[in-house]
Amino acid sequence: MTADEDRHAIVRDSVIADLREQAHRLAQDGLGASEIEQRLVHQGQTTPERALAKSLALAAEAGARHMRVAEILDSETLAEQLRERGVREPD
Repeated sequence: MTADEDRHAIVRDSVIADLREQAHRLAQDGLGASEIEQRLVHQGQTTPERALAKSLALAAEAGARHMRVAEILDSETLAEQLRERGVREPD
């Protein structure tokens, strides 16, 4: 790789990492994939860049959904364990 290609790769990877982080933050805030995509896409982007934004938005939404499910399952498991030990939940 030439020095210019190396610089381009570094900038590209940084931009992708920033977009991924932004998508995850928006998903954690409860936004859906289409809303996330709209916030990631801006005028002047190429078709592959818009496709990447859509892919990142879908992945972020799915990841946030899985985290919410895991939290619910963890809380249900804890509640079950407490019931088995005879601990009452607060009223």
